[in-house]
Amino acid sequence: MRYFNVVLLLIVLCSCQRSTTWKMGKNNKHIEKFHKAQSNKLHQTNPDSSLIIARQVNALADSIGDNKLKLETQIIISYILNQNNLPDSALVGLKQALIVANELSDSGVISQIYQQIAQSYYNLQQLDSTYYFLANGLTISEKIKDTNMMAALNKGFGDLMREKTQYDSSFHFYQKSIKLYRQKNDSSNLAIIYNNISNVFSEQDLFKKAKYYLKLSIKINGSIVNRYSLSNNYNNLGIIYKDEGKLDSAIIYLNKSIEIEKELNNAFGVIISTYNLAHVYSLNRLYNDADSLFNIVYIYCVDKDFKPGVIKALSGKSENETRRKNYDEAKIYLEKAIVLNEEINEISDQKDLLSQ
Repeated sequence: MRYFNVVLLLIVLCSCQRSTTWKMGKNNKHIEKFHKAQSNKLHQTNPDSSLIIARQVNALADSIGDNKLKLETQIIISYILNQNNLPDSALVGLKQALIVANELSDSGVISQIYQQIAQSYYNLQQLDSTYYFLANGLTISEKIKDTNMMAALNKGFGDLMREKTQYDSSFHFYQKSIKLYRQKNDSSNLAIIYNNISNVFSEQDLFKKAKYYLKLSIKINGSIVNRYSLSNNYNNLGIIYKDEGKLDSAIIYLNKSIEIEKELNNAFGVIISTYNLAHVYSLNRLYNDADSLFNIVYIYCVDKDFKPGVIKALSGKSENETRRKNYDEAKIYLEKAIVLNEEINEISDQKDLLSQ
């Protein structure tokens, strides 16, 4: 009997050891997969897949008490949430991550978190907070000579200055970012900066320069097969052609963007390009087609409770009815938009709506 108990104990111990070894092996595979995704910049080229991997490893890091790994995954998760226009959700995780990073006194991670917090506040149009976190992040990254973060934070300042219509300053910060990304041979981020510089010139109606930089971005994204960014490029190129009055070209590129977004199963991306295409159809006097597309945008945004999108759709429908000279219908849509806009208190949209 004693012999049997000893054998049984050995079997249990061996089983536990095999189970532990198997779990460790499985965990290591997940972690390796996450780090490989980071190296390949999967969060930029395929954010949906990257988000799944990052969340799996984030839960794993929590279960094994690996705070450093948890911080790494949280930064990636927040990056993707910001890209998906979910800054509030990103901020929740980032503020928790910042507490842990301060406890670990990890300056490199703190600067990354500051950069993502700044991005969240930028998406929320809280520009003073954006500036505060960009400035603090840049001070830290320059002190520890983290060129990757210096490039990202300079890019953030470029975005901020563009939002403030300080275009010379915006171009200056983008150029600093480009210099650092070139040193790193970082093609995917170079493509993003070229796209953003194109926006700087586009907003000043300098369309020739805007197209030059945008085509640089398209060339890079095509070569590295970054279809998410390529779709954004085509959407922006469509807008430039719309603003130039070249409506046929605008339709071609906006449809290209929609096609890619559908292949990527990115519903929000489809809606953005659909909204822009609706405006082009309206300008081209294809009023029924425009109204159908604005309806698609309206229904999607109502379903997702995305009030800024609902307001944009109502405003677009009003413009379309105005071009048809259906002024009473146009006013009804505008009045709905104004009431909804008062709920979210978006000043810039309110000015546009009252101007209409």
